[in-house]
Amino acid sequence: MQSLLRIAATCAQSRRVTTINNIRISHCLRPFRRWNSTLDDLNLLVADEKKVFVNGYDGEGFCVNNTLYPGSLILLPSAVMLWDAKTVSDINIDSLALLEVIHPTPSIVLVGCGDGMVWLPPTIVNHFRQRGIVLETMNSRNAASTFNFLNQEDRAVVAVMLPPGVRLPKTPTSAGVPATR
Repeated sequence: MQSLLRIAATCAQSRRVTTINNIRISHCLRPFRRWNSTLDDLNLLVADEKKVFVNGYDGEGFCVNNTLYPGSLILLPSAVMLWDAKTVSDINIDSLALLEVIHPTPSIVLVGCGDGMVWLPPTIVNHFRQRGIVLETMNSRNAASTFNFLNQEDRAVVAVMLPPGVRLPKTPTSAGVPATR
């Protein structure tokens, strides 16, 4: 119990807190590295141990099922994979080829673009739409929250996410156009 209080105190010092699915999550993931064994014993957020659940994130990676993963991720309903994409311009048909071979085929793929959102080129969107896969682009924070919600409902969902620290390009790239409101 004392170690959990130390984690809470350390994270409270960072004063950067995010809410995912109405659960306050600190951006301060470094204390998880020191106290990970304690958190493994107290898994209060995930009802089903086989399901993937995003617990938090920082600018460099994600905390999934109380384990830190640096960089970009592909999240399946019951598996986590590291992803080669480093920037939005790395998102293309080849980098998303795994979506065509996994079974069951996901009905929706959440594309987390880092801190912002871009519209993927129509060639990428249409390529996957012809295969019955819908690509939804959003920032990585919303992609994590939406993935958690849909995965808990046993929907056929996959998330591919760049870390929130990835900034969008100021000009359009081959990967897409920055979305504006």
